[in-house]
Amino acid sequence: MIYKIIIDRKRTYHRDARKVKGVVIIEDANPYGMEEMLMPLHKYLDTPTAHDIIHNGATFQIAGLTNNSHLAEAHEVRHCVQKYKSLGELVLQVAKRRLDSMLYVGLTEEHRESASLFANVVGSQVLSQVVMSNVTAKSKTTKSEERDTVSESGSDKSDIQNGTSEVASDKIEAKSGTMTVKTLMEVYEGCSTHLRKSQGTRRVNSLKRISPANFTTETRTRVPREVIQQIKSLNNLDVELYKYAKEIFVKEHELVSKKIVSTSKRSIVDLQKVFGEMDDEKLWTVALMLLLFFLFFLFVHARRRRTSKVKI
Repeated sequence: MIYKIIIDRKRTYHRDARKVKGVVIIEDANPYGMEEMLMPLHKYLDTPTAHDIIHNGATFQIAGLTNNSHLAEAHEVRHCVQKYKSLGELVLQVAKRRLDSMLYVGLTEEHRESASLFANVVGSQVLSQVVMSNVTAKSKTTKSEERDTVSESGSDKSDIQNGTSEVASDKIEAKSGTMTVKTLMEVYEGCSTHLRKSQGTRRVNSLKRISPANFTTETRTRVPREVIQQIKSLNNLDVELYKYAKEIFVKEHELVSKKIVSTSKRSIVDLQKVFGEMDDEKLWTVALMLLLFFLFFLFVHARRRRTSKVKI
């Protein structure tokens, strides 16, 4: 639920306070009911803005019935559904079918897990397409080189084209070679960490402007039950759509988990086959090489630490 904060109410409050040359004391500690500072939550629920944009907003958006939809009659249809509640079930079914046709469905409260599923479901397909385009680009470049070898006219121009194709192919190959599902998650972690910090800073700065109102997890418990029930009633379509999306999310998670387990099992079987074909002497050689590599890594790491201490 999105809460609309009326900043003009705060400005009016300060202006009136200056006129009477006094200070208005706010005794109510519940930020959802501070009428001296902003619009109370129970009043905002009945505003035209809330009815037009907030209530069941996710369902109308997925069904394509917002003011920004391509459907010219979206505005009229949405208001018709809001007026005749029985039509809401039809809109809900349309939204559910659209969720079914989507390649991926995530949940906001499961943000990291949703990002992981996105990387494994969507990211892996995108990366495979990049690899296929890389192969196609290489094939086209090879055919172009063969034609240029046979043809004797326009050699300078064909050399430039070949060089451009090779550079483009190399870029695609480098990208597909370095970008993996793991690197996608690493990029996500870096972006999400920065985003959380910036959002936290923005939230603190925003709340300073409406002090002493402070919306925290603790203050949410002070919202009356009848108001919460009213929110659920006004957003009944979104509640049902969320339950359906959660079911899809759980199924996606199970499929990806099974895929990862299956891939791991195949890798283990392949390793067992490789090591099974080795005799004892080769196994000892591999183990010794791994041990030497590990000791070399420890030596280099310790040397770097000593060097950094000397610089300090």
